[in-house]
Amino acid sequence: MRIDGKVYLVGVGPGNPELITLKALRVIEEADVILYDRLIPREILAHAKPGADLIFVGKEPGNHAMNQKEIEHLMIRKAKEGKIVARLKGGDPLLFARGGEELIALSEAGVDFEVVPGVSSVNAAASSSYVPLTLRGISSTLIVTIGREAEGKRRGKVDLKKIAKLEGTIAILMGLSNLPKIQRELLSVLSPDTPVALVEKATMLGQRVLTTTLADVVDDSIHFEFGSPVVLLVGEVVSVRRDIVRLKRRRLKILVPRPSGTTEGMKEQIERAGYICHVVHVADPEPLDFQLEGRKADYIVFTSQISAKLFVSRGLQLEGKVIAIGPSTAEVLESSGFRAYAIPESYTVRGLMDLFSQLEPGDVILFRSAEADWELENFLSSKGYTVRSVRTHRLKENLLALKAAKYLLEGKYDALVATSPFLARLMDSKLRELGSSLRKVSEEVKVISLGPVTTEALASLGVT
Repeated sequence: MRIDGKVYLVGVGPGNPELITLKALRVIEEADVILYDRLIPREILAHAKPGADLIFVGKEPGNHAMNQKEIEHLMIRKAKEGKIVARLKGGDPLLFARGGEELIALSEAGVDFEVVPGVSSVNAAASSSYVPLTLRGISSTLIVTIGREAEGKRRGKVDLKKIAKLEGTIAILMGLSNLPKIQRELLSVLSPDTPVALVEKATMLGQRVLTTTLADVVDDSIHFEFGSPVVLLVGEVVSVRRDIVRLKRRRLKILVPRPSGTTEGMKEQIERAGYICHVVHVADPEPLDFQLEGRKADYIVFTSQISAKLFVSRGLQLEGKVIAIGPSTAEVLESSGFRAYAIPESYTVRGLMDLFSQLEPGDVILFRSAEADWELENFLSSKGYTVRSVRTHRLKENLLALKAAKYLLEGKYDALVATSPFLARLMDSKLRELGSSLRKVSEEVKVISLGPVTTEALASLGVT
């Protein structure tokens, strides 16, 4: 008897990978098929299980990989093949995301489904810009609407003039391209001095907030070159933001470039210390087809979470004392039954060297990236260890690397944390593409090194 699968409509939030729910992550990790579009962060897709079928169904202005009916048919077909399907949607699935249409199609086809709520862009824009959507004595009503409608739409058209008469906070999504028309309609009811906030890329790298008035919003959006995605917040609550921001203590912003596929305990430590930390995944791991000679060693060493994940995904079995470079790497291994024998006090290559100085020499299998230098291997050999190095992956830069360098150059960060020689050199090369260098940027931005090996790499780039 054939057992049909199930479709999950999953809200993954406004674009910041940290604003996804635990349930959404669990569904992504268990799904056989994942349908996603261009707004889904790669860090979220990295949670897919090995072998999952990732299908791009992206929609861009004038260029759709699939139309809506094709997406619905694909979901239904995969579910009837017995697959668990995760249909990922930015924000919340049932708020201007066509989730309602998909629920109707699934129910008519007799397919089991479930909706996983997500943080909407409205909530994200308000929270990240410190604009209260409701405030006692000022606004007890919130109207969420859309600024761009499908051509030929006949029913349920947005009437901003009626909405403006309701006297509350108005949140308008996808309205930047129609801003002049929105302005005209609202000005027919509201005062030209009505406070307005434009929130660009809410909660994401490069977020900008512009507070202005209804009379000036179009000119200001052009002057400051605002681009999509933008949420428009209109109403007296916007005026409160100025006092909130003025009274809020300015916190230093720290940029931490990292490879994707890693969890960030460092971010939590930095934020607990009172700083704002943005982790940007500037490189993606490309798995290598590594082979193992022998299944036993005295010590089995993992120098990164990525190496540990790739080892686990291969279902390999090894005998020996497991050593992880840090707690996050140890957690990856322990989830598959490999308990760490030891973790160095300092979660760096030098920390591993200090640890091995206290152990009895023996055979070592060392899982590492292709970019890692040979310092650890050379050290172990000099201490009498026999080392077999296994390169599990190489790191390939992505588009976020240049974007992070651009924001560094524009002075949007007070400090940069270099966590490895590869990432230090990558940021320097991207800055050079922009006509600068890490050395020049370090005159204005504090560069913090994570470990002596990275410090030496920075020194070779002129950063001291």
